Amino acid sequence: MRRTGSIRERSSGSFELRYSLGTDAATGRRRMANVTLRGTRKDAEKELRRLLRAVDTGEHVDPTRITVREWLATWLAAVRDAVSPKTHERYGEIVNHFLAPALGNLQLTKLAPAHIQESL
Repeated sequence: MRRTGSIRERSSGSFELRYSLGTDAATGRRRMANVTLRGTRKDAEKELRRLLRAVDTGEHVDPTRITVREWLATWLAAVRDAVSPKTHERYGEIVNHFLAPALGNLQLTKLAPAHIQESL
């Protein structure tokens, strides 16, 4: 299914990108996401194309209030079968002792390189 989106100028140099995430399996309703972008109209069009491509390829991170801690837990569960048990154990130690305490309460969508640099 081809995803669709729209661009609306909110004020000078600020654009709202609205795009479809598909239908919710539980309710059957269409899910929409909104992103505000500051820049030119061309920047907004480029970002909307990038977001739609990410949704189509499955790389899209749902812009909900998921925290870094929740995402790391999901990732750990996903890689359990892809790595050896000892490697998975070490990944769990790194996540639980270093990453989660330092970055766990941040929203995943707000995680920036500066946060990672500060936690080193």
